Amino acid sequence: MGEYVFGLENLDVYKRAREFRKEIYKLARKLPAEERFNLASQMRRAAVSITNNIAEGHGRFHFQESIQFFRHSRGSMRHCKTIAETSPQNGRSL
Repeated sequence: MGEYVFGLENLDVYKRAREFRKEIYKLARKLPAEERFNLASQMRRAAVSITNNIAEGHGRFHFQESIQFFRHSRGSMRHCKTIAETSPQNGRSL
């Protein structure tokens, strides 16, 4: 019949979030040993939360519900960004 045009995998924001997640995983692997467990785990969970919330919002039938999940996704992205900006490998202390 053809590809579902509005499928999750076709959304540009979902594609970009997946790429962002990959970059966060790379960054987490480069953290110093003393930060690798706690900080890396926190970064990975927040990065996964971005794509998970986009997927869940996409699956909702009511607009306001979808928006709420997209807001959670945006919050998780900012969480990742803040952690990355303050990580020891960027010359900053936690």
